[in-house]
Amino acid sequence: MNAIRFEFPQVAKCALMSNPEEPVAAQFGGCRFTARIAIPDYPGQVAAHYREMIRGSVEEFSKSLHVPLGFKHFGLVCSFATPTQLDLYQGDVLCDALKELVRCFGPVFLENVVLPKHQRDDGHRGRFQDLNFHIDRSARQHTQYSLYSRNPDDPEQREPRTASTLFIPNLVAHLQDCRERSVPVTPCEELPNNHTLFKDEDLSDLIGKIIFEQAWAAPAGTGEIGVQFNPQIRHASWYRGRTIKGWPIAVRFLR
Repeated sequence: MNAIRFEFPQVAKCALMSNPEEPVAAQFGGCRFTARIAIPDYPGQVAAHYREMIRGSVEEFSKSLHVPLGFKHFGLVCSFATPTQLDLYQGDVLCDALKELVRCFGPVFLENVVLPKHQRDDGHRGRFQDLNFHIDRSARQHTQYSLYSRNPDDPEQREPRTASTLFIPNLVAHLQDCRERSVPVTPCEELPNNHTLFKDEDLSDLIGKIIFEQAWAAPAGTGEIGVQFNPQIRHASWYRGRTIKGWPIAVRFLR
């Protein structure tokens, strides 16, 4: 099959923003998919979880900390009806349609999707440390988007992964770090590149509330792709108490 350039109909985005609790059926170039928001009303979820730390609205409080939230809803999942080969980047440039979605929703996850054959081994493979929330790229590097993929043709990656990837925005990382260290929440000009968080919490209560989970759990032989923008987002692996870390995730850095 030929690769189809990724698009996201504006009418579908408007429907999600106006009614974030409801999935939306959409299509482009003959590709049918269902899109859903992972965590609707994200500021409300953050305000509820960190109620003793936040003064006033989450949006204004986050700006006062110099760590703006930037998301009305967090995480977007697009599930394609049939295996679909998508053109998502050229050279080291991510397509504009995905950039727009990532800036709006944070992490974007595409299910039942593969890259063109000549791109499936691009980049490198690695495992993240358990619950070590970090960024892939420093502010000095020009490729700030990370694209993660599962190749269904690969002997390892064709099987579901035993570990998840978790995503949180910078604001949640800062609030959680202050809570765990029992220090006042103060403005932060620059966050650490990485910190271990949520070690003593029941994450099952936080997934879908303040944490977006990319589980890599689709059936064997299914392609999956995730994209995020490093200046806004932190990510970590979650091994769920297992010693097995799962197969290394393929990653490319794009601009």
